[in-house]
This record gives sequence, structure tokens and C-alpha cells, in this order.
Amino acid sequence: MEASKFCHICDRQLDLPNDPTTLDCGGDCLQCMADVGDPDCELLMKQISKGENMDINKAWYDENKAWYDEEETGPIEVPEFEKLLNEMFEQNQKIKLIKSDLKDEQGILTKMKFKVLAYFEEFGKTKHLAQHCTVYIKTSFTCKTPKTPEEKAALFAWMKEKEIYDQYATVNSKSLNSLYNSLVKEDSDFVMPGTSDPGYFQTVEMRST
Repeated sequence: MEASKFCHICDRQLDLPNDPTTLDCGGDCLQCMADVGDPDCELLMKQISKGENMDINKAWYDENKAWYDEEETGPIEVPEFEKLLNEMFEQNQKIKLIKSDLKDEQGILTKMKFKVLAYFEEFGKTKHLAQHCTVYIKTSFTCKTPKTPEEKAALFAWMKEKEIYDQYATVNSKSLNSLYNSLVKEDSDFVMPGTSDPGYFQTVEMRST
């Protein structure tokens, strides 16, 4: 059991058991990562929208239908299939470059924000009306998650005392699924107690040859 975490972008609680769009994707929820264009998260959102959880975000799916929903996927010859695979690889390489550039640009923006924060402190200001936007300081308080068994025990004991344990102590989806995958490889009929019927999704992976 781990203390609840919240999305850095939308502040929603992550890994809610009945909302797969809150899947923890490195500190941000699946929904937000899909909205900013992460291809893997976009694919997962489309698969969620097509399945039992379609009502969660039907509007998003209607606006972002995949190309294969629009084009006919009829018979194909081997040369055409090879061409498709090459184009897919090139597109993947292009996305990697975009992500790298985006990371660099994000780094520049972060440095700018630190400069502005320092000048705000120097000027004794918390808000400024600029030409294109209002810039302001947002203060958020954070606490670190417990690292040792003793720290976790202390936190969980406090939660139980306040009767909020079930609300804030949740199972981490990534850890649970990692455990489930390791166990189901040993026993294909294994069922994780306390969980709903297992499902699966498929993705196409690539590695350079």
C-alpha cells in the first residue's frame, strides 16, 4: 500500500481503481499525457475508449479517431507491408527527435521560470500583468512519501486513526501489474484476489536491426 499521488498537470488522484484514465505515467495521468501527444498514451486512451470504459471519455475519442478507423485495411502485398513498416519506423524516429527537442525547450522554459521567481522575490511581487498574459506565483505544499517500513507504518497508522486509510492509501497500478504479470507467466489461470477480471492490450514495438 502506498500513499496516494496526484497528477502534476491536472491534480487528479492517480491510479484510481475505477478510472483507467488516471493511470500513473511517471507522475502525470494517462489522460493528460495523451492530451499532450504522447503516442503510447494516445493509443491506450483509444483502447480504453473502445472498451468497457468508453463512457469515461467518449468525447475525446470521437475527436481523436485513429487513422485505421477512417481507412480501409483490405488485402495488402508484401512490398506494401514492408513500406508500411519502414514508414512506421521513420515516424517513430521523428517522434523521438521531437521528444528530445521538447525536453530541451522545456529545460529553457524551466530556467526562465526560475529567473522570474528570483526577480519576483527581488521586486517583492507575486503577480505581474505582462503583454500576453498574467504571470503569478502559485504556492503548493508538498510532503515526501515514506521510504522506510517504519515511516510507512506511521503514516498508515495515522490514516487509520483519521478513518481516511481507504481513501488515500491505494495500490500502485504499475507495481500491481508487474507482480500480476510475473505470476501469470508461472500460472496462466492465476487470478489476483480483490481485482476485477483481468484484461489485456496489445501494442506494436520496434527495435533497430
